[in-house]
Amino acid sequence: MKRCQRRETTKKENDVVLVSEMSGCRRDITLAVLMAVVATTATGVLAEREEELLDVLDFDITAAWDSRYVGEGRDNLGGDSLASTTIEAAYESLSVNVWYATSPDTDYRELNIKPGYTFEWNDWEACVFYKFRRFLSDKESVNEAGADLSYSGLPAGLAAGVEGCYSFDAEGVFLVTYINRACEVADWLTLTPAALMGWNANYAADGHDGANHLALVLEATVPLKAGLELSGNIAYSFAINDNADKYADDEGLRSMFYGGVALCASF
Repeated sequence: MKRCQRRETTKKENDVVLVSEMSGCRRDITLAVLMAVVATTATGVLAEREEELLDVLDFDITAAWDSRYVGEGRDNLGGDSLASTTIEAAYESLSVNVWYATSPDTDYRELNIKPGYTFEWNDWEACVFYKFRRFLSDKESVNEAGADLSYSGLPAGLAAGVEGCYSFDAEGVFLVTYINRACEVADWLTLTPAALMGWNANYAADGHDGANHLALVLEATVPLKAGLELSGNIAYSFAINDNADKYADDEGLRSMFYGGVALCASF
């Protein structure tokens, strides 16, 4: 009798163990199903968010070639050309611009990273930015900050503005004032003549201060298809008060022709 009771007790214990294992298995299956549902839902939400983000982001990619590398009225590479690629991403008023340039004619490479914020009000537009410039050929870098203010409500469709850039390294400012007008000559061609003048205030540390160049520019833009356009420009820069004998940075400040072409894709 006692042996039978022991056998019955053992059987009940086995049944309890089996029921416990089955319950644990069911919990594991339920947990796995819940995790799968959560993962699927999260993936769907992330995909939806990613699609929404891509809808509000604007991307521009530009490949360009310039006959000279002209900056602050100076021929920075002594007549050598410059090829560059620009990638810009914008979300509402925020933007990040990455510019990489190299010269086909000499050992010169430069990388610029430029985040900015743009304000718009009626015919006014203002932009503030920071720029990190890395000169890869000689492993040097500079930090700059600046602002651009423009007004497009002038008579005859003219627009004018001023841009200032401060160099933390040189502790100086360079200012450019400009005026331009976009003229739609045909459905396939827009011409934009412009005039600009630059002032140096210790930005080119070894250059003379004050007005240093006046440039006349003509840009032509041809849309190739939706989101893709080809542009070209020609310009002539008149040097003002250049004195290379007295100012080392005035050596590249000269009167000169230059031009370039660019292909821009927008997404």
